[in-house]
Amino acid sequence: MSYPDFYIVGAPKCGTTALASYLEQSDSIYFHRKEIHYFGTDLKFNRPRVNLKTYEKKTQVLSNKGMVGDASVYYLYSESAAREIFEANPNAKIIICLRHPVDFMCSLHAQLLSNADEVERDFVAALNLEKSRIKGQNVPWYTHPVHALFYRKMSHFSSQVIRYKNIFGAEQVKIVLLDQLAKETSSVVKGVYQFLNIEAPNSLRLDVVNPSSDVRFRWLKIVHKTLFSADGKIREFLPSMIMRPIDFVFFRLMSKKATKHKISRDVYQSLCEEFDDEILCLEQEIGLSLESWKSSSNLKSDV
Repeated sequence: MSYPDFYIVGAPKCGTTALASYLEQSDSIYFHRKEIHYFGTDLKFNRPRVNLKTYEKKTQVLSNKGMVGDASVYYLYSESAAREIFEANPNAKIIICLRHPVDFMCSLHAQLLSNADEVERDFVAALNLEKSRIKGQNVPWYTHPVHALFYRKMSHFSSQVIRYKNIFGAEQVKIVLLDQLAKETSSVVKGVYQFLNIEAPNSLRLDVVNPSSDVRFRWLKIVHKTLFSADGKIREFLPSMIMRPIDFVFFRLMSKKATKHKISRDVYQSLCEEFDDEILCLEQEIGLSLESWKSSSNLKSDV
């Protein structure tokens, strides 16, 4: 059986798309389509999952060209994906991208609004819906993926990192912090290439990737994601020459410049304090300083 050589397992909104784009500039690295999410049988999706035959066939085709990667951001949150990946390929290398938990929740909320997965535009109100959503309540039928709405639960990175390190061993796990990726892009990306034992291209294009956007017509986004997305009900029956103009028209009509969803300084500071113990635990686990993440360092007026 053929499985990828490495996995960017998450977290979402932590630089995974940018990192994957920097890595696939190499002639030696090839990716499955992003967010394929074959592993993680415990994850809650509202659409069909890719089957083993399709996943293995695509991996085999790519492996004939070079090293194969799978970038699926909810593998980190999944309680089963790490073990499933290990059983498929115990020698796989794992890349984990992280950012400040509160900034992560804010950014994820904005992304879910843009994807028409979240209906509550007020961030604090969305946080307060988490307990009921975990029970299966207040979840739109078209939300994909459902577990992304569990903001606080998603943000407890320490236990997620520990799970991968315990299963794969620390030497097979690489941690990338979004702050460092943004400030020291070249050195961080070259460090990841080194981790994969692949020589970085002489001239890396390190442009900003996956900028924030918002949804213009929510109903149009829902139609596209349920019928014409990668796993949609219609896409598989239409040739790419027809889908390309459909995608172009849909995205031009659906997307607009992102609106900054601000929260008050008091709310932000309160959330930072709530996550202080989690950040301390994560800091000890990854062996990197997270001093700037702690509540005493986060006195922003708004977000």
